[in-house]
Amino acid sequence: MADGDPSLDGGYLGMKIAQCYERLEKFGAAKYWYGRAVEENIARDNCFDALQKLENVNINDLISPEDLVLYQQNES
Repeated sequence: MADGDPSLDGGYLGMKIAQCYERLEKFGAAKYWYGRAVEENIARDNCFDALQKLENVNINDLISPEDLVLYQQNES
């Protein structure tokens, strides 16, 4: 709904999606969405804490490592 416009929800929707995936035990998707929430609002400490908890979870099925590196370089 708010894709690309952080002013619309400040990461709230991403956080809620992540929480749903975490409850479904789909930890890769949860990690991805917590990351999106933090990207939109770095002040979402609860999302940052959740990302640290899921740091060993692999999300390669959601985004390839090469694409992730390219994305991170473009953000800088």
